[in-house]
Amino acid sequence: MLSYRWCGLVFRFVRSIKKRTPSVYATSWTIEYNVLGSLLTSAAGVRETLFHELFHNNDEDHGDWSAKHLQADYDAIVAACSGTRDAAHASRCLAPYAPNNTMVRGGTYYAFQQNNGDAVHEYAAELAVRYFKEQGDMLAAGKLARTAFKCGPSENARAWKALVNEFFAGRDLVPACS
Repeated sequence: MLSYRWCGLVFRFVRSIKKRTPSVYATSWTIEYNVLGSLLTSAAGVRETLFHELFHNNDEDHGDWSAKHLQADYDAIVAACSGTRDAAHASRCLAPYAPNNTMVRGGTYYAFQQNNGDAVHEYAAELAVRYFKEQGDMLAAGKLARTAFKCGPSENARAWKALVNEFFAGRDLVPACS
């Protein structure tokens, strides 16, 4: 049974005063979309941002799933890369574990940005976006545009399998890693 809710949502359109963040915010099956949001500059960016936010609602509905199932690996990744000498080195350390290439000011992957609530939630939402993108690539082209996330470090494979099984009924169009 597929357990990723994507309908029955409330959309609200808002405009930030004198700023462009947040681009989108989601809670309790309501998505607030900032018509001046800084991330919403292309159709693909809008789709991915909405999927990311929709995941937060699903994560909440599944009893804070990401904190319960991804936290240990997430903490180990952050700890391994936090002792690096500068931001550029930390980014290189985190790169194999980052589900997407979205960066924040200062050169940190969004999936690993600290001081942004419980950061594992953002990692999980970025992982869900990567799932969305990879499944879309497989449907459209029969192959991926880049290496499958699950074929990276072992932490990636564990996170991927857990996400796919919990939210997408185990359905993964990406071939097994060689």
